Amino acid sequence: MNPYGRTYRRAFVMTGDDAAGWAQAMSAEIHRGLQQIGIVATLLRPEEFRDAFAKPIGERYVMIDLNHKLRVPPGVRTFSVMVDHPCDRIGDLAEDHPPSSILGWVDRSHLPAAATLRLPYRSLFLPHAGPTPSECTLPSTKRPVDVFFAGILGERWERGEWAAAHAWVPPLIVDIIFDAVDRLAFKIDPVLPIFIEVCRGRGIDPQQAFTRDVLCAIVANICKIAEVNRRVAVLAALPDIEIAVASNYLPVSLRGRRNVRYLGYIQNFDEIRREMGRAKIVLNATSKFPAGSHERIWYGIAEGAVLLTDPSTYLDEQFEQGREMLYLPPGDIRSGDLDYLADLVRDRHRLDDIANRAAAIYRRDHTWTRRAAWIDEAINGQVGAATGSAD
Repeated sequence: MNPYGRTYRRAFVMTGDDAAGWAQAMSAEIHRGLQQIGIVATLLRPEEFRDAFAKPIGERYVMIDLNHKLRVPPGVRTFSVMVDHPCDRIGDLAEDHPPSSILGWVDRSHLPAAATLRLPYRSLFLPHAGPTPSECTLPSTKRPVDVFFAGILGERWERGEWAAAHAWVPPLIVDIIFDAVDRLAFKIDPVLPIFIEVCRGRGIDPQQAFTRDVLCAIVANICKIAEVNRRVAVLAALPDIEIAVASNYLPVSLRGRRNVRYLGYIQNFDEIRREMGRAKIVLNATSKFPAGSHERIWYGIAEGAVLLTDPSTYLDEQFEQGREMLYLPPGDIRSGDLDYLADLVRDRHRLDDIANRAAAIYRRDHTWTRRAAWIDEAINGQVGAATGSAD
């Protein structure tokens, strides 16, 4: 499948039983995708690592992992699928890794962020992907759940409450964090430029004022606060339809609502997929990927659901609003913004049309089998770009 000829013969994809369910599922899908394009691939757990390399492999190979956590000796080629913002992973990225390491970022805006942080590794854009679509998905009329959400939740943070709970953080930093959170809520823009703009508005050069670790810690907090606030606001604004929530926590604003079924935290991602397959609409709310996508989008489409998600410049290139995907309105979610969903969940023809059109695009362009070819060509040096480019 690779027209250039491969410079390696085998691939080892790292996984782990203690990893989050979505991470285990993703590693398994990458492994399967590599096999489907003709690469001899092995799914490897950490406890098997030493035994696998006790004797020389005898042929050229590459190690593939998530978020650049793997420690390998010099000369070993690695490819890391980076599923978080660079600031979230600066601890792993700052360690000594072979200079030949390749990072595949799931959001285009993460490449210039990596360049700003002066990360020395080659970077390229590798959007999230998903599994082979399920063959026997249910029509909307047989799906008992109107909206399904899976993800981390907490109570919505306000500036004063967060400052009181984090009394060791200087008031100026609190203001910078929440000024950036507020701007992030209203713009489909990357977090790092917003943070830099907020700092400069207060007469601060962040790259001079903060060490890289402190800068990254501030940006990571901005992302976490913005994501939780967004998710709580969207869930609270949903109309009186059947909602299922799989999360570590159920916000107070959702408790006691007769239409909300709380499933608790579900580690097994196969169970998450089954819940997606029972839902008419899968909700994805996050501000982390303004120029990329979240894996929940692809898994939801693979299970035949309609996606309701925050917009991104990348998704907008792939899917048309109202025809193949539903986009949440940017900015604060106001009362009534999502009331249209009450009529939509009863419109089986429109739901099935949206799901079927999205599934056709997904099957053609967005499975891990498709992305595996990108990984293969990047390892062979045929695609990708230097750190900081989005080409």
